[in-house]
Amino acid sequence: MAIKTKYRTIKTKIPVPASRTRLLEMQKYEAIEMCNHELPVVWDKAEDFQIYDRWGNKWIDFTSGIFVANVGHNSPKVKTAIFNKAKKNLIHSYVFPNEDRLKLAKRLCQITKMDQVLFTVTGSEANDAVLQMLRHNKKGKILSIKGAYYGSTAACRQIAENTIDESSNPDNFDPKEISGIFLQTFRGRNAKFMPYEWVRTWVKWAQENDVPIGFDEMQSGFARTGKWFGFQNYNIQPDFITVGKALGGGMPISAVIGKKQILQHSGDLWSTHTGNPVCCSAALAVLEIIEKKKLVEKTAKRSEWFGKLLRDNFPKNEIYGKGMMWAICTGDPIVTQKVIKKCAENGLLLVSTHGEAIKIGPPLTIPDKAIIEGVSVIKESFEEL
Repeated sequence: MAIKTKYRTIKTKIPVPASRTRLLEMQKYEAIEMCNHELPVVWDKAEDFQIYDRWGNKWIDFTSGIFVANVGHNSPKVKTAIFNKAKKNLIHSYVFPNEDRLKLAKRLCQITKMDQVLFTVTGSEANDAVLQMLRHNKKGKILSIKGAYYGSTAACRQIAENTIDESSNPDNFDPKEISGIFLQTFRGRNAKFMPYEWVRTWVKWAQENDVPIGFDEMQSGFARTGKWFGFQNYNIQPDFITVGKALGGGMPISAVIGKKQILQHSGDLWSTHTGNPVCCSAALAVLEIIEKKKLVEKTAKRSEWFGKLLRDNFPKNEIYGKGMMWAICTGDPIVTQKVIKKCAENGLLLVSTHGEAIKIGPPLTIPDKAIIEGVSVIKESFEEL
């Protein structure tokens, strides 16, 4: 096999024979699911919208590293912010104040029009913190989106016990029994947005009944949907949101952002690496890049074009999404996984959702020509299968 274009180069069969040793070692020393979740591509470096291994193979990245690299992999500005902070001999400060943490908290409140921020490290930690804050005053149910993923902690998994979906009507619920409502703009397994009027109805009902309502913005935040945050597509103002992934540009940082009435119950929900100065510095650089490059506006402008490109190339498939978050529905998880594997062999990386949708979310900095080429790879892979 030999594929070489401007944006992708595949010199040998995937997995590379030389990489098998690494993969076998990983399977020996790491938890097995860490090794088996994604395809056997051993990353060596990543730049903007491209991934490289040590053996001369190069891929177009349609995953953004699971929607982390909104401003591109290894953005020079983000790297400079990290290096400069390390040069100042401050790579950790526990929960003692640091200047970048203050700047970041203030900026996030300004962008979201919220009151306060609780910094955390992972998305699961941020969502877990919200669940604990919501239950502080009322020991009731916390409603979540059916089929959505909120994290790997026990509390995040338990909220799947009380779910709502597009057929649920808030009038069928007693607000006295509900501690809060935790929505998502779209489910993580696909890019199908929750219905506009449905979301607005739930937000109106919750706020009229003094039930806190908010959004998990881990994947939909930071210009991904053509808005700063996914909830803004519904012209509403929630009581809280949780953010992570793209916030750090590759560094581990997340946060709960919300009204003071909720954040006042944060107690000791911070942890050892909360508000790490290096991570805060990287996050500030991410926000500056989004603003200076006008990525919110550019993503919104490309939304219709991207959707049309997919519908023209896959007229028999259901296509859904917005901004730079799209999906091609195959209707069959096995077919989806086969296409994803074939795409990797042809120079394109996709997220293994293990569902019916081929999910597409490249860095927002990717040029149009690379998007067109990536879509052509998916089409070719369909045809090969």
